[in-house]
Amino acid sequence: MTTPSSINRLGSYLSIATTIRQVFRVRQERIPESAPGSTPWASSIAARSAASMVVRGRATMETMSSGPLVLPNLTGDRVTLRAWRTTDVGVVQEASQDRFITALTTVPQTSGESEALAFIERQHERLRSREAYVFAIADTEDRAVGHIGLFHAGERWARASVGYWIGPSQRRRGYAADALATLTAWARRLDDLDRVELYVEPWNEGSWRAAERAGYVREGLLRAWERVDGSPQDMYMYAQVTERVQHAEQEGRAAP
Repeated sequence: MTTPSSINRLGSYLSIATTIRQVFRVRQERIPESAPGSTPWASSIAARSAASMVVRGRATMETMSSGPLVLPNLTGDRVTLRAWRTTDVGVVQEASQDRFITALTTVPQTSGESEALAFIERQHERLRSREAYVFAIADTEDRAVGHIGLFHAGERWARASVGYWIGPSQRRRGYAADALATLTAWARRLDDLDRVELYVEPWNEGSWRAAERAGYVREGLLRAWERVDGSPQDMYMYAQVTERVQHAEQEGRAAP
């Protein structure tokens, strides 16, 4: 679930900071403090099992031009990353039933159609405001199965984070790993980035293994990095540098 401020608890989106003193969070239209009847973090074994594919994106994109972001269609082995459509409401409504997703993202806690449509509209607003590149994850039949986004920290920092989630019924099918690899391959070629990051809970093995399969390297453990249900939680930091940076590093090592 690699998310903004982002997911993958599918047994599956990645988020994803070198400057710990200043955490860039994705603007959240609503951050639930504690859903009625929700399971406290310390005793949320069942919730963890159900939502092991949620990763949060935390960066906010600075406005570097007046126009909206242009969203490409990206094709992987199992999924296509495309713009959200109003016909994708079903997967948002399903995700609304997952307390882990709703606690960490802007997916609504209620499963009404109007709330799901509002979530989809927010993704288009993120493009218009240049806040993030946000995609629906679609399967080979073009059915939306989840969400993934790339959240730019701004030109000054030249880094971005990934957040994603997969709908509960669509997990353990390789969608999260393929979506992450597909998005990352594209992001690593962007001229305004030097690195792509994501944060994953240590217990969320499904997500950090997906990150490692996509080429991410674990750079460390961030202790008490984020509060979840009021309790401080550790996060693994994963990252990749862009192709341009990697090439420069290789040239530097090869120099006499």
